[in-house]
Amino acid sequence: DPRDARPSEEVAFRPNAGPLLVILGAGAPYDCVDGNTSFFDSRYRPPLVNDLFRHNDPFDAILNKYIGARSRADQIRSQLSQNVPLEDLLRQMESVENVSLKRTVWQVPLYLQELLGEIGERYVVAGSTKFETMIAAIMELSWFSEVMILSVNYDLFVERALIPLMGKFFRTPADYIWSCHDQKWWLIKLHGSVNWGRRLIPTSRENSWRSIVPLLPDLVLEDDITILAGHNDDQRFHNGEFHYPALALPVAGKTKFVCPQEHLNEARRFVTRASNVLVIGFSGLDKHVLDDLITPMRSVERLRVVCGTQVEGDKTWDRLCRANPKLDISNSVFAG
Repeated sequence: DPRDARPSEEVAFRPNAGPLLVILGAGAPYDCVDGNTSFFDSRYRPPLVNDLFRHNDPFDAILNKYIGARSRADQIRSQLSQNVPLEDLLRQMESVENVSLKRTVWQVPLYLQELLGEIGERYVVAGSTKFETMIAAIMELSWFSEVMILSVNYDLFVERALIPLMGKFFRTPADYIWSCHDQKWWLIKLHGSVNWGRRLIPTSRENSWRSIVPLLPDLVLEDDITILAGHNDDQRFHNGEFHYPALALPVAGKTKFVCPQEHLNEARRFVTRASNVLVIGFSGLDKHVLDDLITPMRSVERLRVVCGTQVEGDKTWDRLCRANPKLDISNSVFAG
């Protein structure tokens, strides 16, 4: 909350401070609930990347539905423990010639879609999250005429925070850019979302992914992203046609970004004029994010990094500054 800044930091965010860019990494949902103010189910705590396949009864129940993904779990866990980025790992696993092995990898996004969707619905039992607190503070202060939330997460915590605060709903890709009073807002989800899908080509009207994915000769998807009704199997069908999860995954000819092209274009334009950057729970290990959206920054006057520990915060700071030396301004790293 910018209002909590110490006196020496009050200038960090001030009225008419220019566009604000908020970058959310996996650590943001991981620490999004305060146990003193909200009640939550710890079994559904949002995982960091290395914990996506961890042993946990609710996680295992979902993983067991996707036997192909389960068959690769040991290999994935081992590689993640060595800090191999999940997207890179999936690309390596999908690049093999053996079609049967490729199909097992295609089940991983199906597992992640359901897992992160269920976490979003079940984690917070009563109360709200830090996302509501952050967004309400930005709205109340009205210091920034433009606000872009740039997320690498699949979950719907931010969307669920925006619904009661702004009465905002997301039914089409165009809904992710809007105005609220004197502020213009963007929500850009670079790696996709649990309720996004791409129509399978050729289309299929089978009634389950089990009738489709295990038999595909190849995974070819339509470019356009459709907002689905949810994250479960019956909700993967739109107008009776199967839509594969629009999540960051190895699909031939695609970049590592999985979002509408116009969203990515808006992000590229915004970062060049953003003068305030707030980074929460982002490791800075996503090279494509650094190269495409951090390196082009030119106008940053204030940078604040928030991570779980001071050590991790310093590492993120260093990665950001190596990607763009212009960011090496007065250090502002917070742990907690």
